[in-house]
Amino acid sequence: MFTIKRTTALATASLVSAVLAGPVAAADLTVTIGPVKQSAGELMVAVYNSADTFSETALTAQRAPAKEGDVVVTFNGLDAGEYAVMVFHDVNGNDKLDTNLLGMPSEPWGASLQGKRVFGAPGWDDTRFSVADTNVSIAIKLN
Repeated sequence: MFTIKRTTALATASLVSAVLAGPVAAADLTVTIGPVKQSAGELMVAVYNSADTFSETALTAQRAPAKEGDVVVTFNGLDAGEYAVMVFHDVNGNDKLDTNLLGMPSEPWGASLQGKRVFGAPGWDDTRFSVADTNVSIAIKLN
């Protein structure tokens, strides 16, 4: 009888701990960016997880030194859900995407799913993809 009660108590405690701990990180996201045409500056890579915060407030972001060819950045421990990635090559190191007089980017940039619009920047629906419980790899071509 003592063994059954003790086992039940331990199982209940484990279940409560798992529920209180919240969702378990599901996957790593590996982003291959390229082709990078010059080694000046850095690549600014941002991951978004909702339409409401897309292109305004990133869930997480990384800077990667630019090098000619492809640059690979990995984001570890993403929960299952929908995400979008935006990247730009900050060639001149001023921490922003430079634009011309018409507002068009003058530095290389790209988005997940190669999101493009005829006019304006790509939106959430143009760039979002799903992450489940396995690692995900995507490629972003710089424009």
